[in-house]
Parts: sequence; C-alpha cells; structure tokens
Amino acid sequence: MRTRLLIFALTCVGAVAGNAQCLSVPSTAVLGTVTYHLWLPETSYGLPCGNGSLVIYAHGYVTPGLSPDAWLDELSIGGVSLPATLNQAGYAFAASDYRKTGLAILEGMQDTLNLANAARTGAIPHLSSPLHTFLIGASEGGLVTTLSAERLKGNYNSAAAACGPIGSFQSQLDYFGDFRVLFDYFFPNVIPGNPVSRGHAGGRRAVADSVHRRDSHCSREYFQNTAALSRHGHPHPQRSDRRARHRSRSACL
Repeated sequence: MRTRLLIFALTCVGAVAGNAQCLSVPSTAVLGTVTYHLWLPETSYGLPCGNGSLVIYAHGYVTPGLSPDAWLDELSIGGVSLPATLNQAGYAFAASDYRKTGLAILEGMQDTLNLANAARTGAIPHLSSPLHTFLIGASEGGLVTTLSAERLKGNYNSAAAACGPIGSFQSQLDYFGDFRVLFDYFFPNVIPGNPVSRGHAGGRRAVADSVHRRDSHCSREYFQNTAALSRHGHPHPQRSDRRARHRSRSACL
C-alpha cells in the first residue's frame, strides 16, 4: 500500500530532479474543527522552491480510541518520508485529519474537500493557490480518493488510489469475516481474540459450533435432495443434481 505511493513519489522526484535542493517544512493548523497538516518545499534560506502544484493525501483507517492523527505513521516507509520526497520534487503536500475515527469515508471525503477548497481560495497560510491539485490515498483513503474522483468532479486535476476497497466494500468485509470464522474453526487460538466479541471468551466456540451445525445440516439437505430426485427418475438427472446443489448452497450461505 504505502510502498506504491512511495514509488509514485520517487517517480515524481526523478521527473523533476531540478528541484532537489528543496527542503521539507512541516506545519499544522485548524480548519473548522479539523486539524490539517502541511509540508511546504523551501530552500535552506526559507524561500519557496515549489512547482506550484499541491498533492493532498487521504489517509487510511484510524482505530476508534486512537488520536485522530495516528495515521501520520503511514507517511514514513523505512525512514523515507512521503511528504519530504514530494517536497523535494517541488510539490506542496497536505493532509487532513478526519472529524471522526473509525470508518469515516464520507467524513474523509468532506474534510479532504474542505482542505482542497481552502488551498484553492488561498485560505491556508504560506500556501499560494495551487496551479494543480492532485489527490492520492491508501486503504480507506484509497476509497475516499476514488469516490472523490467520481463524485466531486472538477475539484482535483487527477487522483491516484492505492489498495482501497473499491470493488464491493461489503463483499470484502464479508470475506474477511468468513475467512476469520473458518480459520478459527480449524486452527483455534492461533489468532488472538475472536471475530464476534472481544470480551466474550466463549464467542469463538459458539461460532464454531454454529458453523458445524450449519455444515452438517447443509450436507444432509444436499444428499436428501439428490436422493429424492434419483428415486423419482427425473428425466435430466445431471441438471436436477445441479439444481439441488444450488438450492442447498443458497439455503446455507
């Protein structure tokens, strides 16, 4: 995830090697009730040395209970700073906390848009209105980026999303949950906690027992349907067998 964004940043540096003397100067401020973070390219004499373009970063998921700026760790990979790398290429870099932690996709879209609008109108200190505004994001921020590009046309010149759940968010969550339940059933106590309740020690066993009962029921239903079709001498046994499997499978999903 972050590696892809770093490769993107390094590509920008390679394309604009003439700005290699730019340093990265970080700052923070509050926009409404949300804190935003800004990194500006400057020379060692404190003079602007950017190319006039702004990269805005939509951050990933922050676990509820953590500080809203816990996502800042995403910006460094192996000691290499994403903002500093883009600053070196002449791009200003900015990102916003979200007004809530946890799942905050719509909130992330709005808070990121507020930051872009503030930059465009010259409302951010020390940042001139950008010639171009590019949006990038990873993980949950990848989804924020994709939806922003689709629904907020005209606000960003281009967008790049990395590893966002942009196919079917619900299907991806269902897959994670199904895999975890199945894994815990066959390999109990390998992964800490359980997918049902953090505080209920019997949660894993209850889920595993439920899966076992459902599988047993599904197996019986499938064989009963198949046997019944065979006894009645259905003219298309293979087609009927497929229909029986489909009925049994649908009832057990």
